Amino acid sequence: MEKLEFLYLSEEDILGLNISWEEVFGSVEKALKEHGEKTVENPPKPGVHSLSNSFIHAMPAYLEQMQAIGLKWVSGYPPNREKNLPVINGLQIINCAQTGVPLAVMNATWTTTVRTAAVSAVTAMRCARKDSEVVGIIGAGVQGRINIIALKKILPQIKKCKVYDIFPAASDGFREEISKKLDIEIEIVSSPEEAVRNSDIVITATQKLPEPIVKYEWLKEGVLGLPLESSRAWTNEALFGVDKFINDDLEQAKLYQSQGAFSGGIPELHAETGEVIAGLKAGRENDTEKIIAMNIGLACEDISFGKYIYEKAMEKGVGSKLQL
Repeated sequence: MEKLEFLYLSEEDILGLNISWEEVFGSVEKALKEHGEKTVENPPKPGVHSLSNSFIHAMPAYLEQMQAIGLKWVSGYPPNREKNLPVINGLQIINCAQTGVPLAVMNATWTTTVRTAAVSAVTAMRCARKDSEVVGIIGAGVQGRINIIALKKILPQIKKCKVYDIFPAASDGFREEISKKLDIEIEIVSSPEEAVRNSDIVITATQKLPEPIVKYEWLKEGVLGLPLESSRAWTNEALFGVDKFINDDLEQAKLYQSQGAFSGGIPELHAETGEVIAGLKAGRENDTEKIIAMNIGLACEDISFGKYIYEKAMEKGVGSKLQL
């Protein structure tokens, strides 16, 4: 029997490929389009929990049109901050769709970070007002920072970002880092309300919260809300009060509801994100409607991006060949 080899890609290997934002956007759009056209197998992600505030998720997916198949195994451990370890850690396997043989094993920490922000950005391109200039961010950590970078790339008219974090040092670090990378005004605010009011786009990038914090009356006309932590940062009045509720995968949202999210129920779904990306359903239709687009995260995005990385690495001779 033939000996099997796979390609191992470290984070350093992947970063050395110099993947652009345009490549990331294209990869997640392909995945979401397939999801909208129902040519994927993307079961809701099961998880195990060794700590009450942490998780490890298994995320398998198969994309029929792309012939991409694989699995991401990703953990989120907020206490890692105190240990000087990354909060999010991931490992991904890309398989051959015809034989099931593993083709690549790769670090999935950086890829998870950028694909999450890319999904926010391609969603905003279709659901934010075209004249959106002010972004409010609650949570000044990794996702808060990478999301404003991705948004500015795809919506260059953004001029200002208001940021709030319960840790003032995080907000200070956000302003220092983002001011060096973007031509944008960074305003540190002292409350979630200040971050939300008069913002055209609102991003919540928090961990689990004891109580929701974003209120409906804070939302301006024509706002786009992008919750990154499922429903837990937004009050039921906000979730049910907007004109359109968009979610990346309704079945996954139902699983999260069984685990404690959506305490007031899941709002009536206007569309899944992939249906909007594929042009099957409308995103924003006028400048006054308030929209929440809640992307919890889909394995098909990771596997699409992972296959792209594998192919680019093979083309450039990057990575290490290992025997299975």
